[in-house]
Amino acid sequence: MLKKLNYTNGLLNQMKHSIILLGATGFTGKLIAEKLDKDSVTFTICGRSLEKLQYLTEKCTHNHECLVLDVMKEEKIKSVLFQYEIVINCVGPFNLWGNFIRNFCVQHGKIYIDISGEQSFIEQSFMMDKLAKEKGATIIHSVSFESCMADIIASEMLDSALKYSDISSYYFFRNSKPSPGTKLTMQLSKHFPTFFIHNGKMENASPLAFHKYISFDFLPGFTKALFMPYPEILFFNKKYKVNHSASYLMLNHSDAMFLLASRKQPIESVDKILKKHQSRKHNLNENDIAKQEFTLVVQAIAEDGIKITKYVHGRNMYGITAFLVSYLVKQINSGLLLKKGIVTPSETGAWSGLWNVLIKEKLITHVQELQSDEK
Repeated sequence: MLKKLNYTNGLLNQMKHSIILLGATGFTGKLIAEKLDKDSVTFTICGRSLEKLQYLTEKCTHNHECLVLDVMKEEKIKSVLFQYEIVINCVGPFNLWGNFIRNFCVQHGKIYIDISGEQSFIEQSFMMDKLAKEKGATIIHSVSFESCMADIIASEMLDSALKYSDISSYYFFRNSKPSPGTKLTMQLSKHFPTFFIHNGKMENASPLAFHKYISFDFLPGFTKALFMPYPEILFFNKKYKVNHSASYLMLNHSDAMFLLASRKQPIESVDKILKKHQSRKHNLNENDIAKQEFTLVVQAIAEDGIKITKYVHGRNMYGITAFLVSYLVKQINSGLLLKKGIVTPSETGAWSGLWNVLIKEKLITHVQELQSDEK
């Protein structure tokens, strides 16, 4: 049964809870809520729609507090978030709606976790690192399939004391069908700065602004890699001494040409994109995401020419995101000590044994590291 919460001067009339999940009725938020429930994590489920919250709670095994809340109402959000220690934010696009929530969590020393894949939003956070440390906050971005896994892979195979001429990530998708939120973020991406590292410095580049040719034996037939601005580049920039770094989408020739041609389309206004999104019928379902497959590659070339490559094959990217969020939260609940400040996913130290568990859960099928001498 859905619990109704009574407000007194904007404050919840109940005892403090430790965890709140914002955006729980969105596509990915719902998967995260279901995974947290399956893992017996106690949390407050928060969303805008009473009807969707009712449906979600009926699917949950455990009894969770529920709250109907619009994140656009900043004063109400303040009174609610103040009572929680851990804030999980699934309300995107984060460039539009994430700044207030993130900033509040910094100012009030919260543990903040999100699934953002938006570089400019995360770049702004790194500018708040000193303040976050002073306030005792821990801000963890991109606990999601894309950048979290790339960051973990890099941390396992690279040495922060060494210099690298290149650290890049590559994504290949099969049967890919993005969620409504992912589609919206992609459509809005041209309105916000995106980055790559060139000559050791962060530089701006729009999505699909450049490409390169590269081949992997484990991905036959895919040689063109188009620049796609994933957040792990910001993490690599923080943690490693690297001359060049970018993230790429691996495509066959025809798909690459189609995407490159799309860059010539006129850029629609933010308002127009939002209106189209709200009026569009979204039909992605759990059967669709179960069929999705991926290969994620992280490759680094050291200054001495040694090339290190690690890749992961798997399926159900949105299911992996839900798994990663719940995995991290369980570690925190079990006493994991977190650094203060703006922390990359790998810097939490939460991921011991991750690959074996993901294989057991049938979310990934293969993990392998390769090394070769380029000299």
